[in-house]
Amino acid sequence: MHIKLLTFIFIGFSLLTSAQKFSNSPFSSYGIGEFGGLDNAIFSGMGNTSISNLDSTILNITNPSSYASLAHGQPLFSTGISSRFSEFKSGNAIANAKYIGVEQFAIAIPFGKKLGLAFGLKPYSRTGYDFYDLQTLPTQEEMKYIYRGSGGTNHVFVGFAANLFEYKGHKLGVGGNFGYIFGTTLNEKISYINANYTSTDLIAGGVENRTYKVKSFNVDFGLNYSWKMNKNRTLIVAAVLTPAQKLSAYSSQFLAYSADVNNSNKFVYQAPATNYKGYIGMPSIFGLGATYVMRPKNIQKSKKIYQLTLNAEFKMANWSNYEARFNGVSSTEKFANTTSYAVGAQFTPHNDYKDKTVGFINRVRYRAGVQYGTLPIVSLNKQQTNMAFTAGIGLPFATQRSSSSLNFGFVFGKQGTGDAQSINERYMGINFGVTISPGINDRWFRKFKID
Repeated sequence: MHIKLLTFIFIGFSLLTSAQKFSNSPFSSYGIGEFGGLDNAIFSGMGNTSISNLDSTILNITNPSSYASLAHGQPLFSTGISSRFSEFKSGNAIANAKYIGVEQFAIAIPFGKKLGLAFGLKPYSRTGYDFYDLQTLPTQEEMKYIYRGSGGTNHVFVGFAANLFEYKGHKLGVGGNFGYIFGTTLNEKISYINANYTSTDLIAGGVENRTYKVKSFNVDFGLNYSWKMNKNRTLIVAAVLTPAQKLSAYSSQFLAYSADVNNSNKFVYQAPATNYKGYIGMPSIFGLGATYVMRPKNIQKSKKIYQLTLNAEFKMANWSNYEARFNGVSSTEKFANTTSYAVGAQFTPHNDYKDKTVGFINRVRYRAGVQYGTLPIVSLNKQQTNMAFTAGIGLPFATQRSSSSLNFGFVFGKQGTGDAQSINERYMGINFGVTISPGINDRWFRKFKID
């Protein structure tokens, strides 16, 4: 596989998503936006279980200690597109929304048998919403409030991993991602007396605008322990930790009255625009996962070497410590701590991608899973929850002897409090990803003395 192909994929995905809205959800109006939802096509098929997945054919940036577990001489390139189609309901009001975005660009390179390197770019948070609320004043006039948001933040990173210990089937690996988060989010509130306006009417009202611009370094860590119990059984236990971090940021805000709220040239500022340097305190996040891999008892006599992988994981985040602090004043937004649970499975009828003696269907990877957890948002004194069922499939490249694959993940879920007066969401996610690795005759990062 040539570098030209990777460049083509990168440019194509960039052009495709440059005109897309990365979020279209009222839940993204909190903080610096919504986290999660842009799911990896491989892991989303298995209930989004990824912490302990050390498959040498999968690039797993969730746990940086996995980079040293790639097969020797088998670097991986991974990218994908994630989409989500949602129905939001509050009372009798129903609205539909969709978004699409690039899930990641990443490449991992193993060095020797004990080291690994990775680098890439992925979304960190996203903001995108447009909804309104109506309230009746004592004068019996109706006030309309419009809430709009846009933007997001991205995460560019480089990761290192090493296998510190390996003896008689036991292996211990560690790793870390060191990155830089950057981006801008805009939140806007417009208010005016509601009337039967036409598209050409001037609409007098007020405008409140707040912008966050984030520029900050961050870090996260991973650990894994694997035990090869015998030739056909392997147990993996892994953990990830993102320490609580203060992201350096700038906050700007203004209040204005305008004869036309849709024309910024007519704004009359009620107070000077502010621009303060401060920080956004993000929560600590801890995750623990376990994977059990099974293969035939007698591989030598088996024409088909099946592989069944079972995953389970738990995550918790200390969102109650979230804080946006600028000019010595903290924001009034309050969140609740979260926990989540997920299980997933993957079955491959024949796991040897180099063996062309079996049919294509036998080399396809079949995936399924389920996930449940609480969300940081509290509405009407109830904490929101998220529940989803997932399925997926991995298709090997039919024309080359490599671990390259096309992957599809499907997610069907709902989130909210279940209270009819709150905003509740039902959604379907469709995720596409491609993993590219060199074939047995390709030259990736290899130097030949004789050509």
